[in-house]
Amino acid sequence: MTESVSAPEPEISGSVTAPRTAWFDFLLLLLTLGLYTPFLLVSQIRDLKKLYQSQRKPWLWFFVPLFLPAQLFALPSLHRELTGYEQRMGLTLQNWIAVLWIIAVVLLTLLSSVINRSETVAEFWLFPILALLAGLYSLLAWRIHRIKRVDTRLHEQPRQPATHWWEWVVAIMGFLLTIVLAALMVFESMMEDVLARHVDVPAFTVEGTGLTWPIQRVPWLEIETPEDPDDLVTLRGVNRGFIVNVYQYSNQSVNEVLASRHIQAMNIDDGMVCSEHQTFEPGSLNVKAVQECITSIDFGTDAQFSAVLERDGTVYELYALVATPESEDGGIMTSIRAAIEGFSLQ
Repeated sequence: MTESVSAPEPEISGSVTAPRTAWFDFLLLLLTLGLYTPFLLVSQIRDLKKLYQSQRKPWLWFFVPLFLPAQLFALPSLHRELTGYEQRMGLTLQNWIAVLWIIAVVLLTLLSSVINRSETVAEFWLFPILALLAGLYSLLAWRIHRIKRVDTRLHEQPRQPATHWWEWVVAIMGFLLTIVLAALMVFESMMEDVLARHVDVPAFTVEGTGLTWPIQRVPWLEIETPEDPDDLVTLRGVNRGFIVNVYQYSNQSVNEVLASRHIQAMNIDDGMVCSEHQTFEPGSLNVKAVQECITSIDFGTDAQFSAVLERDGTVYELYALVATPESEDGGIMTSIRAAIEGFSLQ
């Protein structure tokens, strides 16, 4: 993506897309949640190549909105090239405006990446970020269309339509998809509000045992306990991103329970990385042990957690299994870790 500003009036090497309003580009990018951005950039860079013999490779610009390192080099280079065309056409644009535009695109791309990987930030915040990015990239398209409008050579050349039929199809499908996603988010929120009433307390206590742990960040749902004599209670996430069981053992030690869980973790995924620590409860010889096994994959995190308590010859365990891809949704991992660390016997 090297910068090249050629002669003032090179020969046009093919038909280009007629200039159009930036509002159409904005709506197209907004309704597709930014998915059309790479295609829009490729189209606009291809037009620059036809108009001014730019040395840029249009297909490479498909990756610019997707990769932050590419933006750091490609966007300033494109700004300098567009400035040269604008000066040639008698157009002006304050340099600080373009610099702020580049900074905004880079920062918003970085922020969206952070939110995608965060366990504590709700994914809802991606939508305003995507809307802002749609506006910024539509401003870039407006800048290129502005150059086309004042280039007198285009007045005598055959031009492609300002909008193509497939763009209308994409816009309509994007609009319908946005409506569906909004409806699903509202429905999911309503369902979570209803189901969360089952465990609507800051700390959950197993009746008749004194076992307790904190409930944080995400709603937990208590479900019917299967026919297992060791299973005291079973809970899960509203979106089934995790399941938690509390067990009581009378014939196993803390180390035996942890050894069994480690074997189970290896059977789930032999690439899991496990860590373990044991402590004495304050003022007593009672032991609490915590084991954490995690494997990171492309679509989330599979994890297994176990907190084990020993009291008067009886062993209690809080066992949590976190599934993918919901493991990073709304802070599930944070909630499970808080429960494991806070698991205690009052």
